[in-house]
Amino acid sequence: MKLLKILFLLSTGLILGCNPNEATSNNTSQQSKASSTTTLLGGTQAMAKELDDLVANGSPHDYYHWNTQRANISKAEMVNATAQQSGQKFFSYASENLNAGNSEQAAADIERVLKQSGASKENYQPRFKAIYDLLALAYLRDGEQKNCINNHTPFSCLVPLMEEGQHSDKSGSEKASELFKLLVKKHPQDLQNRWLLNLAQMTLGNYPEGLSKAELINLPQEAKDFPRFKEIAMSTGVAQNGLSGGVCIDDFNSDGFLDIFCTSYGMEDQAQYFQNDGTGGFRNATAQAGINGIDGGLNCLHADYDGDGHKDILILRGGWLGSAGVHPNSLLKNKGNGTFVDVTYEAGLNSKYPCQTATFLDYEIGWRS
Repeated sequence: MKLLKILFLLSTGLILGCNPNEATSNNTSQQSKASSTTTLLGGTQAMAKELDDLVANGSPHDYYHWNTQRANISKAEMVNATAQQSGQKFFSYASENLNAGNSEQAAADIERVLKQSGASKENYQPRFKAIYDLLALAYLRDGEQKNCINNHTPFSCLVPLMEEGQHSDKSGSEKASELFKLLVKKHPQDLQNRWLLNLAQMTLGNYPEGLSKAELINLPQEAKDFPRFKEIAMSTGVAQNGLSGGVCIDDFNSDGFLDIFCTSYGMEDQAQYFQNDGTGGFRNATAQAGINGIDGGLNCLHADYDGDGHKDILILRGGWLGSAGVHPNSLLKNKGNGTFVDVTYEAGLNSKYPCQTATFLDYEIGWRS
């Protein structure tokens, strides 16, 4: 079988910041460093170290999705902020903290600051709209975290929400609904808050009767006999919380059952390998697969690049980060038994540009005698 070549398609139509000139000087020194490191540590360990170095040396200012670190920076900056700056610094801190998943804390912080400023829902002032938007969203997300994640059912988070997917802990959505109703009344042109109000009412079991004509967004009624998928990630052992990423499904350990490999966009998010147990479930076999430290990845794809009969995996990194997305991709060679080794440096793929997608292609076919 001919050796498959990997052809990267760096889309100029997407805002990926794929400008080779931005990274040329960095790539030369990084490739030299990676080469020597590989000799000492082996491919997987060398890649893990390079990814760790990105975290250790990276600036959260360059990474819009590094929210915990960005929240900590904004919080520290609030200490010495002038009176004129303090409002913006707090808003930045609360936004990043909410995006980091700390919804309950974000809501409590916003409530405290609103109280200190003398603002109230009874005496609503349009100049506070942005902070009220954030507070309503914090309560809605807090409700989702405490219900859709912590008390998950096969019907959670599927719109239109059925009774089995409604929240048992209603406090978050109730507080969110109160705020969304106020915001929709004061700003009827804001369709985002109107939509979020409808979602909040679904989680409470109050849709559509809990909404006025001015608030309601009519959704098509689901046919009673229409076939429906159930969400079973929790019960099958593959539920994961993370950012956007990629997924590959194939029989990676050659036992006749489909396994799952997935990535998450976060700087320190470990790639995960779930091995099919043959009885309808999965077990997390990440450590046994030998990929500890292989973090991040906005996307991943799989193909048998070396013609040995085993599907290998390519992880793409740095997409949407512009000039800060000078991250390595990872080519994981599948050894056919549920274990992988990173062969990025060995295969000559250690080029670092912001990447989101790629394709495997034997582009020399038809040109050989």
